[in-house]
Amino acid sequence: MPKCSIITRVFLATAMLAPVAVADTQVKIIAFNDFHGNLFSAGNVADVPVGGVDVFAAYVDKLRAQNPYNVVVSAGDLIGASPLVSALFHDEPTIEVMNRLRLEFNAVGNHEFDEGTDELLRMQHGGCHPDDANTCQGAIVGTPVPFEGAQFGFLAANVVNEQTGDTLFPAYGTKAFGDHEIAFIGLTLEGTPNVVLAEGIRTLQFKDEAETINALVPEIRARGIEAIVVLIHEGGLRPTAFGEYNTCLDDIMSSDLVMPIAEIVAQLDDAVDLVITGHSPVAYNCRIPNSVGRLIPVTHAQGAASVVTDIDVLIDDASGDIVDITLKNVLVVQDESVMPVPDITRLIHAYSDLAQPLADRVIGVMSAAVTRSNDASNGQSDAGNMVADAQLAATQSPETGGAQLALMNSGGVRANMSAELYPGYITYGAIYSMQPFGNSLVTMTYTARQLKDVLEQQFPGCLGRRQRTILQVSAGFSYQFDESAPECNRIVEMSLNGTRLVQAGELLDADLPIRVTINNFIADGGDGFSTLGVGTDRLAGVLDIDALERYLERFSDGDSAYNPDADSLGKPRVLSLPLAQ
Repeated sequence: MPKCSIITRVFLATAMLAPVAVADTQVKIIAFNDFHGNLFSAGNVADVPVGGVDVFAAYVDKLRAQNPYNVVVSAGDLIGASPLVSALFHDEPTIEVMNRLRLEFNAVGNHEFDEGTDELLRMQHGGCHPDDANTCQGAIVGTPVPFEGAQFGFLAANVVNEQTGDTLFPAYGTKAFGDHEIAFIGLTLEGTPNVVLAEGIRTLQFKDEAETINALVPEIRARGIEAIVVLIHEGGLRPTAFGEYNTCLDDIMSSDLVMPIAEIVAQLDDAVDLVITGHSPVAYNCRIPNSVGRLIPVTHAQGAASVVTDIDVLIDDASGDIVDITLKNVLVVQDESVMPVPDITRLIHAYSDLAQPLADRVIGVMSAAVTRSNDASNGQSDAGNMVADAQLAATQSPETGGAQLALMNSGGVRANMSAELYPGYITYGAIYSMQPFGNSLVTMTYTARQLKDVLEQQFPGCLGRRQRTILQVSAGFSYQFDESAPECNRIVEMSLNGTRLVQAGELLDADLPIRVTINNFIADGGDGFSTLGVGTDRLAGVLDIDALERYLERFSDGDSAYNPDADSLGKPRVLSLPLAQ
């Protein structure tokens, strides 16, 4: 049945100059994304406390009460990169909470694969972790034993087992509302292998998103379903101020907008009505042209349960098609008017009590907040540089690797460390939130030329890079780049411990060997850094969080508190030449 926009329906009714009785069914879709195990508030937005899953559940319940025809959906990354209160128990608390929140469909995200395929299947089907005693804590926290598994459906339309050809999870799910059904196609970004450890997904293939969606449309319509919603863990950035949750650029295809989801929507079959996205750090509500130019609503909530998306869709009772959609992103504010859901409050506090002794263990002190907010010009952050310094310190001796510098991917730094009171205590829970992946350190030898190639691959157009991805660097190493220079020729200066390696864009000693420490994720090509795979004399090191803990233990009191603004730490390591006007 051909699509018909609400604008066309209004025009036709006006042209006929007669009242037309149109029967419609309204359905409320309650959506969110990128929860990442944030059972408790992840902090403030504009000085307002937001989130906390028990408060979030209250918002969901309030929206659900507005319409008996409702469904709660997630666009991925429910788990993975989680705070200690969830991660210590292999994210079982998050799944148990989502069962009680009555989530119905979750499209897998890249972080669902952080612990590999078998562990993700356990998240769906239940059972205890095979190798860790911090599992199946139901007898203490009041949930079933063994771990109950997700009582909602994981969806993975474009994740295929290479041996069998079957999808890892169902490609789509459906839900009936009166006489009508809505199909929810769930999928993750095709580039998932670039952002998770390769070992855990070796048997899986991640297929093109738009091709996968379009191939499912005939099957869904053959079942008599005309209403199709996509849940996809892919999104984008838009250059609007933080906190503008319901805006989008007028020209969504603008070249200064980094929005992979726009490229996907532009290829979609006209049967797709709505796209609910994830993976991005900001919220938006957009209208993006599909393959025939029709504007499709595309929405994204802010992660960590800080925003929920309230979506009302209108289904034409004659055609079964969605003919109108309204969307609103709602900030999940903690205030006295919102009563947290008691059962969920009890559950998360029970897990918090179990994790508290480990989370509260003091590592060191700091005199200023350490944030992961990247400088717009050079891509560096205090937190990223601190992690790089810790990894260098852990691998600097000849016995541990003989490292001369360390490089850290920005995406692996997951949280800030605040210091509201001086001295501000650094706890194990805080550093775990910052480094939750359990990656191990790897030290390898690169030539100066190879190191320059690694830095060149940070910028769009060089060796497959689509958008700027700046690495964090340890003290003693510095470089300067010029983004207006030709592709793969943007590093104009580079120095290591006072020795100049690149000057005016020219290598001074291309074959000079340099020992570099990175984590095993980017060592195996993660975040698109294929250039890091050429290193030689590979030596495995400690876990990243252990390196950070040992580094911060030296800052033990107020006189030696860690301060990212200190001269020895705050000196610029990366400089950007002004862009050509």
